[in-house]
Amino acid sequence: MAKGYGEPHHLESEIRKKLTKMIAMDINVLIRKEECKDWYLAAGEKIGKEIIKKLEPDVKSKLDKIVTVDLTNIPKSEILGHFK
Repeated sequence: MAKGYGEPHHLESEIRKKLTKMIAMDINVLIRKEECKDWYLAAGEKIGKEIIKKLEPDVKSKLDKIVTVDLTNIPKSEILGHFK
């Protein structure tokens, strides 16, 4: 019989790993499909590092800039300023 302690944290960790892998896979496909010469990534510092670790080497080599800011609640007019 499974014990109740520790399970939610383990589940959250597994879900986070799967989601970062899915995000990295999507980025790999998109960068190749669009034939990007360089690209930027905006993500929180922790998740950004996890995503970058899972990128394919050729896609990772084209990563030009990493913006480690949560842009989800920033007005649209201010977003581009973070990439300059």
